[in-house]
This record gives sequence, structure tokens and C-alpha cells, in this order.
Amino acid sequence: MTQLKTKLVEATVAVLGSLPLSVARGMGAGFAKLCLLFNDRNSRVTARNIALCFPQLSKQEQRALVRASMLQTGRLAFEIFSVWRSNEQWRNKRTLAVYGLDKLHAALDEGKGVIVLAPHIGNWEVLGASLPTIAPATCMYQPPKQTYLERVIVRSRENTGMTLVPTNAKGVAKLLKALKSGEMVGILPDQCPDMGGEFADFFGHPAYTMTLLHGLIQRTQCKVVTGFAKRVNGGFEIHYLDPDPAIYDPDLATSLTGLNSCVETCVDLCPEQYQWEYKRFRKTPPSGEKFYKNI
Repeated sequence: MTQLKTKLVEATVAVLGSLPLSVARGMGAGFAKLCLLFNDRNSRVTARNIALCFPQLSKQEQRALVRASMLQTGRLAFEIFSVWRSNEQWRNKRTLAVYGLDKLHAALDEGKGVIVLAPHIGNWEVLGASLPTIAPATCMYQPPKQTYLERVIVRSRENTGMTLVPTNAKGVAKLLKALKSGEMVGILPDQCPDMGGEFADFFGHPAYTMTLLHGLIQRTQCKVVTGFAKRVNGGFEIHYLDPDPAIYDPDLATSLTGLNSCVETCVDLCPEQYQWEYKRFRKTPPSGEKFYKNI
């Protein structure tokens, strides 16, 4: 059964991935409008997260951001097939601008390895695929619960030249090895970690945050650069940013606050393209409020 499902996913990628990017995005936006119309789970979680993180916005402004976010999520859901099926030529043609690349090169030139923090903004598959064209890149990934998806995801990412490692002890060892060799490591830092975390402030609320990054930095003295691929008309813009200096602090709590600050900075640049449909605050301190009741 798993093999059959894998083949069905591969066929879906082949069909939807062959669509022009504008058509895929249009289909995704249309699907998102249906989700909004029926107020599905993703719509409700998005609304809850935006209310939590942007209390300064009026109700009307929050609703507008929810709608914009859901449309971007729909576009992502359909365009991702195009990215998985793409080659370097396709990606180069649709990478319309790269900002801050000098920051990444400067970090690499120090020779201690670089962690590229890649929050779930825009299309992180595009950002990840671009990294091996700059320097050897090892990226950590969370194996999907649907095992039939794993083969498709792994193959599409490794076809870009990146090395994939799972979120386990062996994967961490390979990340350390890559950093000590002066290479790049890509990590998506803004979901509840499986391998260990602590609570740190994120948009004014305690969010369970990975401690892995702090450990890698302290053990290797590597540099950190934040990156994301913003969705724009006709393609993508890749942005590299300097991190919050607090991320290098030996104190764990300070470093984790710095990590979340890096994500916040990216979100503030294009809040509608952040993955608000993810339950970022699902894990709370023992006395904390349960934010997603009845969702």
C-alpha cells in the first residue's frame, strides 16, 4: 500500500509540477479561498496565531492578514510540486533577485562553518535548493509521518546537491562534521522540536524552541545567517540577513531568545508569507494557556 501511495504522489508531482508557475499559484489561491469560505482548520489556526502575534492590529487588519496568509499558503501548496520537479536552470530563471549574498560569503570565508536559519517563510524549498550552488550544504529534515511522502521529498531535495540528514543523533553528528569542515548547514528553526527544547519568547508568548542550534554554535563557533525565499510575481527573491547577536550568547536562554528574534525579523518583512497555519504554541509551560482549544 505504501508503494502504491508513493507512486500516486510521484504522479501528482509529475502532473502538477509541469504546470506553469502562475497557473499553479492561481490554483493554490483558488483552493485557499474555498478553505476560507468553509473556515477550515488551517484558517482557524492562522486566525488564532495572527491574533496572538499581532494584537496591535485591528480586527479588520487581522482578518485581512489571515486572508493574505491563506492565499500565500495555497500558492505554496501547489507551487511546491513545480519546485520539487525543477532543475537548476528552472530555479535560476525564477530567482529574480538575491539580497545579502555578501553576508553569506563573508560568513563562509571565516572557515568555521555556517548555519543558515531558514524560517518557514515564502518557499523554503527554493532557498534550500539554492544553497548547494554556493557551497556544500547539509540540511536537517523531519521525516514526514506519511512514509509514502518521504521518498519523494528526499529525492527532490537531494537532486539539488544537498545532503539530507534526519532529526536524530546520527543527523546531529553529520551536522557537526559539516560545520567543522567549514561547510553550510541548513536548519528550519521555528517548529516544536523533537530532540529537545526550552521555552523562549516569540512575539510575546512562550514558544518551545530548539536547543540544537545553541549547542552547534557553542561547539563549533560557527557563524549564523538567516535566509528565506520570498514569493514575488514571476518567481522568488532570496534574502540573507545578519542574525540577532544574542544567538551567539553562551547563556542558553539568551541564545534562544536571539534565535526567535531572527525569525521575528524575517516575519516582519513579509508577515503574510509565514506559515501561520502551524500550531507554533501547541506546547505550553505547565501553567500556560492552551491557545488552540476547540481548533
